[in-house]
Amino acid sequence: MKINRLLILLSIPMALVSCKQRGESNKELESNTEIIKHEKMNVEKDIAELEFITSEFMRCIKEKDKDAFLSLFYNDSTPWLGKFEPKSEQITRDNNPDAINPKGIFDISKFEFIDMMVGAPATVAIEEKFSNLQIDTDGWIASVNFDYEMFMDDKMTNSGREFWHLVKTNDGWKISSVVYSVFY
Repeated sequence: MKINRLLILLSIPMALVSCKQRGESNKELESNTEIIKHEKMNVEKDIAELEFITSEFMRCIKEKDKDAFLSLFYNDSTPWLGKFEPKSEQITRDNNPDAINPKGIFDISKFEFIDMMVGAPATVAIEEKFSNLQIDTDGWIASVNFDYEMFMDDKMTNSGREFWHLVKTNDGWKISSVVYSVFY
């Protein structure tokens, strides 16, 4: 009991010093907040660039432009994970038992995805359309999400919701992860 009281008494001066230090750092925080506000003035430009990335993504699929598509990504190991709703998952498993891993995830690479698009016959029109686009960014990192519909020869094959994380590199915005749901 005496030890607990002693610890409490010893902690009071430390708390007072800590409060004083926080008071001084609040001034620094206010100064940093102004810098952050100044940096955020460019967020409108970043949003426009992120909207361009989504348009370019759709264009690359439609025009089967593999090189431009691959340039949208941060690196070769960017995660690309799809989750099928139960009915769609069963249809997929019935047609291709190995398509979905044991965890219930369609786990492919960006290379496999674009190769499926580019590998389709030239006479087959493929298009992915986005709607309800939402962008959240601080100018350095971003989250982009939207509803999508995938079409082959003007017939919708699947749809769902897609989420990307992006990072702003010295070469511009790059997609660092992709997750999406799939409904047939």
